[in-house]
Amino acid sequence: MEWSMKRKPDTKKQNEEPAAGPLVRPRLRKMMALLETRPELLEALERLVNLAADDAAEGPLRSAAEVERQVVETTRALGRETIEQWAQKAQERAVAEHPKARVKKKAP
Repeated sequence: MEWSMKRKPDTKKQNEEPAAGPLVRPRLRKMMALLETRPELLEALERLVNLAADDAAEGPLRSAAEVERQVVETTRALGRETIEQWAQKAQERAVAEHPKARVKKKAP
């Protein structure tokens, strides 16, 4: 049997949806609706996605260690922001459910 390294012709039509497209779209709409109310999370996600995007490769050449550092830094910031927002909402809900509850503030 002979193997060929030639590229197979693209049989998909230009406007044809990828197989996962219709399944992903509702999730994307839901995600965008959630991110519209949390612009700082959107910014952090954009930074993370841009690190992996092909467009990022067009800039100055960076080492793998530099890219890794940026991914870790961005992920930590995203996690910190997520936890802070979650804690704020949980505190608001707890106060609403138990109005006499004392709210402790973290010392600076």
